[in-house]
Amino acid sequence: MKEADYSQLQEKIKKLEEEVLKLKSEISSSRLIEEALKESFNNCELLLNTIPGVVYKGYENWEVDFLDAKIEMLTGYPKEVLNSRRMKWSDLIVDDDIHAVKGATRKALKGDRSYLREYRIRVRNGQTRWIQDRGTIVCDSSGVIQHLSGVFFDATERKQAKDCLLYTSDAADDSKRVLVGGGGGGVGGGGGGGGG
Repeated sequence: MKEADYSQLQEKIKKLEEEVLKLKSEISSSRLIEEALKESFNNCELLLNTIPGVVYKGYENWEVDFLDAKIEMLTGYPKEVLNSRRMKWSDLIVDDDIHAVKGATRKALKGDRSYLREYRIRVRNGQTRWIQDRGTIVCDSSGVIQHLSGVFFDATERKQAKDCLLYTSDAADDSKRVLVGGGGGGVGGGGGGGGG
């Protein structure tokens, strides 16, 4: 083998060794990135499972992407049904409440784009649940809605407790009116003459 050929061969080997080192470095870097992504995903999943609500990403046409399976506990529908676009969130909202929900969204668009909405939904078994919906409308630089990001909370028990308190308060007020203003012979009212 000629010295020139040998020298070229050594140069090629050196370049290959450098390429191998670059590839090893890239592979190592890719593994680190993959591990960091995996850890980030696990942290996100842990956070989603810790939140007592259902995290969502919604769109103007009422389609919704749910990020965890808790939506099934809330609505009775698996997240895959809602995420597949076979059903829209507006399909669940009680007809009497849809106008108020839309109004709260319009109001948020005129303000800081955050909203707090409370409304009823009809769940899979036919029952009604109250939803507290907290979120933000995300727009592009020209103000066009990209999506809504938020959290649904089941507010049913709180609403029922509030209704029960109102009912109890009203009943107490009615009883008080009857006792105080109910005419003759009320409590301590004695009505008559002296005894003798």
